[in-house]
Amino acid sequence: MIQTQLFTPAEATHYGDGTSVTQVAGRVGPGRFPAFHALARATGGWYAENTEGMSVERAMQAANLPARVDFQPFDQVPLITEAGVESLSYPGSQGTYAIYPDGTRRGLGTVRKRYTIVQPEELAALGEAITYQSDGAIVAAGSYGDPVGSRMFLAFKLPEGFTVGGEDLHDRYFTLINSFDGSTSLRALFAPLRLTCTNQVEATFGKLANRVDIRHTGKITDKIDRVLEALRIAYDWTAAWKVESEKLLATPMNATEVTAFVDKLMPTPATTITAKGEKLWTERRSAIIDLALRGENNDFGRGSAYAVNNAVSEFADHHAQVRAGQGTNADRQRRTTIRRAVRLLDADAAALKVRATNLLLASA
Repeated sequence: MIQTQLFTPAEATHYGDGTSVTQVAGRVGPGRFPAFHALARATGGWYAENTEGMSVERAMQAANLPARVDFQPFDQVPLITEAGVESLSYPGSQGTYAIYPDGTRRGLGTVRKRYTIVQPEELAALGEAITYQSDGAIVAAGSYGDPVGSRMFLAFKLPEGFTVGGEDLHDRYFTLINSFDGSTSLRALFAPLRLTCTNQVEATFGKLANRVDIRHTGKITDKIDRVLEALRIAYDWTAAWKVESEKLLATPMNATEVTAFVDKLMPTPATTITAKGEKLWTERRSAIIDLALRGENNDFGRGSAYAVNNAVSEFADHHAQVRAGQGTNADRQRRTTIRRAVRLLDADAAALKVRATNLLLASA
């Protein structure tokens, strides 16, 4: 049974102090919001969770989210980096900075002059609308990014998870992600989580998709309407996914068919002209095939298109290589953690999973 933990304001821990990573990582329940937890830990951000639910206000307080974000000419905003405090100036741009409940200020990034901020209190209002309309509960909140705090999120667990084949369990989560550095729009992310491997399920059925982007501009009422529309899409998506996944489960695939599918899904690009590049693509395909045929997380439905689809998701979420760059092993590991998690949240990993589902359903 997954244990739950409520982080009160005094317990919310700043990972950047370097003294409590082991303690906090051990207290966070396994398999829940892995991308957000990893990002908070790697970037020095904040993460708080309680799977039994709490108020949106309480969650934001526990996660030390800012009370307000404001503008200031960027050359007047201190940018806190590992090297210390510095000020930067970019013509035609301005800085954003967070004001925390204790009065602390932190620079968050550079944006254009016409940039519109979605305030934390607006995100809270969107969260309240979600809990009211769905009977769901907020179960996690936090911030991450570079600089830390430039992105924040609120995660909600929706009622009534579902099973595939009467056995393979999925929970349903709905997350709001916002940025204060111009890197993303306000995003509503519907994330069904397959409990066996914590795969985040991704698929597109016509106009039904997991992700909805919301413009920063406009009234809060318009944003609430857009979020509620995304919530309705989530329920329609769930119904469609249950039907389609049962089709995948009923479609047998032997080892030869799995290999042919993976070759079609992930062919070596024509631009790859070196033996090293060819070897890399061969290894990627082999990894997916191995997960489908032998991976312990894909025992359920083994020999079916459903297990193959889950193998692609497992590869995309947990095994796909990311560029770590130069530096010490610790630096490379930190960058790998950050980039892998950002891929999952920013839809890079989703593209492969959506393509895989479409290909498998086309032949089911």
